[in-house]
This record gives sequence, C-alpha cells and structure tokens, in this order.
Amino acid sequence: ILFHLKDPTPNIGSSLEVTGIALNKSDFGDYRYGFNGKEKDTDINFGAYDFGARIYDSRIAKFLSTDRFESKFPYQSPYVFASNTPIQAIDINGDSVWVTQSKKDPTKLTLHITGKIINLSGKEVNMNRALSNIMSSIRNSYGKNGFGHEGVKIGGQTFDVSIDANFSVAKKMDDVKDSDHLLVLATFRDDLKKVPRGITNEYGGKVAYLDADRFRGVLDVYFLSYGERTAAHELGHTLGLPHRSGWWNLMKQGEHGHRVSNKEIAKVIDRFRSGMQNLGKNYEKVGGYKYPRLDGITHPEENGMLPERYDLGRIVNRKVLHKAVVNSSKKK
Repeated sequence: ILFHLKDPTPNIGSSLEVTGIALNKSDFGDYRYGFNGKEKDTDINFGAYDFGARIYDSRIAKFLSTDRFESKFPYQSPYVFASNTPIQAIDINGDSVWVTQSKKDPTKLTLHITGKIINLSGKEVNMNRALSNIMSSIRNSYGKNGFGHEGVKIGGQTFDVSIDANFSVAKKMDDVKDSDHLLVLATFRDDLKKVPRGITNEYGGKVAYLDADRFRGVLDVYFLSYGERTAAHELGHTLGLPHRSGWWNLMKQGEHGHRVSNKEIAKVIDRFRSGMQNLGKNYEKVGGYKYPRLDGITHPEENGMLPERYDLGRIVNRKVLHKAVVNSSKKK
C-alpha cells in the first residue's frame, strides 16, 4: 500500500514505516505532492503544481496565469510567486499574498484577509449594517485602529503589523470564491442546552457560523455588539488562534475582550508562512447545491487530545440551512 503524505517540508525526504519496512517517498516517482505541499499537475507538464486558483510552473518559478488581485500590486509582474520574496511570504492559493512587507520600511508588515459574509439563516438581517459592524470589530481587534500592533517579535526580528481586511456580502454561495474566508449567519438548533454564539469548522480553516439572532435584535445591534465581537472571535479561530484567558483578550470565551496580543499576531503570521492557513475548502457540494462546510476538526489545544472530526450539524439547523441555500441560489 502506498500512502501519499502531504509533507509540510516536501523537499526533504520523509519516510513511513509499514510492518517494519521503511519506505522513503523519494523512491516513488509518482508521489503526488511537492513544492509548498501542493499537488502535482502532470496533465500540463512535469513541473506544474496546482495551487487552487492558478497553476505554478516550478521550472520557471512563475504562475501560468495572472493574479486576480494584480491591481493591488501594480509594481510587480502578475505572474510572480510570493512577490519574489519566498523566504518572507508564500502564495496560499496562488491568488494573493497574505503577508506583505513594506519595501520602504522592512520592519512594517501587512496581514491581508479577504472574505464573504452570507445570511443563510432564513431570517431577515440588515446585511449592510452587519458588514459594517463586523468590519469595524475586526479592524479594531486586529489592526491599528484599536490597540495597534507595534513591536511584534517574529523569528528574532521586530515588526509593526497592520491589517488589510476586505469582506463583502454574498447573496448566494456561488458568489463565494474558493479562497474566501466565509462568515455564515445561520440558525442554530433550538434543542441545545446551551446555544453558542458562533462555531468554526477548523483552526486555520475558512468557515465560521454565527448566530443570526445576534444581528437582529435592537439590543444586539445598537448596544451589546455581541454579534460583531463573535465574528472577530471566530475569525481568530480560522486564523489558528485558540481560546485564551484575560478579560481584555478577544479570544477569551464570553462577551468581553476585544484585543489580540502581539504574540497572537506573530502566531497568525507564522502560520501563514508555514502554510497552515486557509486549510481545506470553504464549501461542499450536495445534490447539485453549494453549501458552507459543515465538517469540522477539533483543536488539540482545546481538548488536550489528538484532533478529532466532528459535525457542525450538531449546532447548525440543517433544514433551515438547506432551505436558505436553495432559495438563495435562485437569486440573480
């Protein structure tokens, strides 16, 4: 039996021992994964790798098509990999550089996050207001508008980190791009002993479900701000941040705390550089319809055990979600 392992250091030999026989992956010419842990695409050429949004040609160190975000980087070729700085940045899906470094001041980094917000709760929600409140919370928690992030220590160096967060409203799942982080306003099951405000499919994943009722009531919308705080908190989980203590910390479970520490920002960037962000797809197709992912993986820091798969359908009302997906798919 030949196991194809997605190796985080694919250019270094690794082995798998089966019944006392050591098998080195370099012994197999048809090994599926290579550079950056991406799958080879031999249909094009023997040096091509599938980054999701684009195909990368390792023979010339370039992508075979342009970056759809090329307008963000007018100073460079739209075919380059990781802004020609592969030591300091990586291309996650071949469509955008998530961590960029200022050419004028190398001590300044920018963390880029793009995504969509979609209402699949079957309830009326003012999505423009929800978007505005969520973006304000994200920028205040992660960026310069709140406490700021100066003096972030990463790999023995010190940086100032700002955030470039760009989310927009999606009317239907077809509006959601594969590379997007996805915040889903949903209806949670009413037979739960305790209804959570939000839940994330995977640490470093792309999908978070939020209780839509937190964006509907007068108290929630105008006074309590629980909905947008939950959105920023769950986004933190998709960036790989576990729960933390401290009343001021955004990642503390509860209703208070809006700050992300310098150590947490450093962890997010380290995960970007090591390819541990944007894990998996943000959707699944069932019966011809595109749904937000409902399969999840627990985090070892949360339960002290190995990661386990779990079903977000234990929290999210599947029937309401299905009806909302079907109805929204009819929208133009």
